[in-house]
Amino acid sequence: MSLLAERLTVLLLVLLCLLVGAWAVRPSPAPRPPELLAGPVRVRVIGAVRRPGLVDLVWPATAGAAVAAAGGLSAQAAPGGLPLGLSLDDGATLRVPSRSDWFAAPGGSRGVINAPGGGPPCTDLNSASTVQLVALPGVGEKLAARIVAARPLSGLAALDAVRGVGPILLGRLAPLVCQK
Repeated sequence: MSLLAERLTVLLLVLLCLLVGAWAVRPSPAPRPPELLAGPVRVRVIGAVRRPGLVDLVWPATAGAAVAAAGGLSAQAAPGGLPLGLSLDDGATLRVPSRSDWFAAPGGSRGVINAPGGGPPCTDLNSASTVQLVALPGVGEKLAARIVAARPLSGLAALDAVRGVGPILLGRLAPLVCQK
């Protein structure tokens, strides 16, 4: 076997090991506290779904499961407007954005997930979880991590200083976020 063939074989074996290792350490759902294992996860689904209302899900509940339990997306649902893999807790409210919400001028709430009991009317920049930040329009996991790393934030000017937040995204987020 030539030297080049040996090196390619070793490289392929290393890549295979890396892929298997990455698959083996994939994240799993966080363990649910024992007191919550007995009952279903009840979520209020509103917005662009066929049957809005309360749905009962099995833990770990996701936005996709909640949308499916609410009859699926309606014809007015914004494509890609909601991360369907988002984890939901008992008592959460999930708002599925419509096309008119998504393309409207900043001011409406789009895909906002509220804390159990209704929660505050805005997402607190300094205490929101990464999941709550990802639920905001235009915020992905990496940007949510940068927002969390930039805490404490004193206001929208501080949010504007976070890499990845530009004037358009800031305009969309302004009516949806606050700092306490």
